[in-house]
Amino acid sequence: MWDIGDPNKPYKALTINSEILCVSFNPKHQNLLGTGCSNGTVAIFDISEGVTHNLICQSKLEESHNDAITDLVWLRSRNGTEFVTTSTDGKVIWWDIKDLNLPTVNVVPENPEKPLMLVDKENDVEKEYGGVKIEYNPEAGVSIFVKIEGYKISNCN
Repeated sequence: MWDIGDPNKPYKALTINSEILCVSFNPKHQNLLGTGCSNGTVAIFDISEGVTHNLICQSKLEESHNDAITDLVWLRSRNGTEFVTTSTDGKVIWWDIKDLNLPTVNVVPENPEKPLMLVDKENDVEKEYGGVKIEYNPEAGVSIFVKIEGYKISNCN
């Protein structure tokens, strides 16, 4: 991470066991940074001043995407702990950081057995698409739009 006021040295370095492909600051808890990784996991960092161990949680590989995460969006929920990810594996997964007051936080998919799959029927054949970008508008109600491969837009209510 870089501070534009002092661009000659990094402000803070965040490390994890996979490449970080997308990042998103939590709008309610501005010290939290959500990241999507190339191995399909999500990781949440606390970038508060004085925090020595920045990684506060990471999803388990077996409960994560099967491919690289392409986007992560925080939802404007009451407690500010929910977010959505999409991936080239064709899934959209809704996540929740259960309790930010605990010393070790767990990040878990809301329904790991049934992630939302991005599919389309063409000539009675289901074709799976990978997600590219998520757009979330809280004023529109519970609507999440995902741009998928092939330049299609899917409404994931």
